[in-house]
Amino acid sequence: MGDTVIPVKAFIQKEEAALFYFRGALLPEYQRALDELFVHAEGLVAAITMAEYLPRTEALYLAMLVGVTRDLLRLQQRLTELETYIGRGGS
Repeated sequence: MGDTVIPVKAFIQKEEAALFYFRGALLPEYQRALDELFVHAEGLVAAITMAEYLPRTEALYLAMLVGVTRDLLRLQQRLTELETYIGRGGS
């Protein structure tokens, strides 16, 4: 069967630690972006665990991508709501 939640969390931490020097070479704004990717992955541990048919690293990257896409969809929705609000004259 698939991995348990604890080992997946440990794997995420290991991968984040492995990128220590890579992260250090990034500008601060990109460091924050990389950190945010790992926040997304940590929030989707169950999904990573259930993706046992994928190599673990691919499941990690997919979780990051899903998290970023969710953020993008939320921003698009907020923009649409704001455009609607402005189109009504702000009332």
